[in-house]
Amino acid sequence: RFRLLEEYSDTGYYVLGKRGVMIMIPLPNNEMRIGIQKCNTSDGHEHPSPNTIKRVIQERLRSFPVHELDFIGAHTYQISKSLSNTFHIPGAVLVGDAAHTVHPAGGQGMNLAIQDAQSLGALLGGGNKGDPLGGKACEQYNKQRQKELKAVLNRTHLMGQMSLTNSNSIIKSREI
Repeated sequence: RFRLLEEYSDTGYYVLGKRGVMIMIPLPNNEMRIGIQKCNTSDGHEHPSPNTIKRVIQERLRSFPVHELDFIGAHTYQISKSLSNTFHIPGAVLVGDAAHTVHPAGGQGMNLAIQDAQSLGALLGGGNKGDPLGGKACEQYNKQRQKELKAVLNRTHLMGQMSLTNSNSIIKSREI
């Protein structure tokens, strides 16, 4: 995380290039997150120095004003895709990251969470005659979303894997 640069305050950015993927998003409290995907070369919980992070940012987007960045903190984590076996048990329903996680390269995490809530709301709002606790609607939500999400998870995971490759043909396809 860094102090927010004003010129990046109103939009998220994806950088896909020869050196890999970088994502920049504004956060509350006048901060911004710069996510950098890299191959796992260690145990996965290293904490890179601010200078190393700035060097990688500069390599991935040469025009970015790294000299203006005010470092706040860094975190390293493993990216994985996950899909819960079920989104519904009596008395509880999962939506968003609790139900599924997707690779950030696809930019679909928040979008899918909103779709989950909309789907569940539409099914529950359909009138639960004979099913006052909404169990049937929740079961229908589970079946519907499981089917819809599998394809998205597979595509975003593939996009993330492609972003780590050193294959010249795949690198060229990222630049199109």
